[in-house]
Amino acid sequence: MNSVEHAARRAARQSGVALAASTRRTNLEETDMLNNNSPLESLAAFAIVFATGILSTVALGKYIEKVRRDAQNATSGAI
Repeated sequence: MNSVEHAARRAARQSGVALAASTRRTNLEETDMLNNNSPLESLAAFAIVFATGILSTVALGKYIEKVRRDAQNATSGAI
C-alpha cells in the first residue's frame, strides 16, 4: 500500500467515510471469494428459481387472459 492510500484510509477513518476505491485489495489471494456451496446446492437453487420463474410466467399469462376475457365480456354485455 502506498502513502497516498495510507493517507486516504486515515482520512476516511477520521471522517467516518469508507473509500471504495482505496480499499480495493490488489493481491490475488485477498480477492478470492470462498465458495462453500456444493455443486448440488447450486443446482438445487437454480432449479428452484427456474421453476418459480416458469410458474410466475404461467400465472401472469393466465391472469392476462382473464383480464382480457373480462374486458371483452364487459364490452359485449354493455351493448
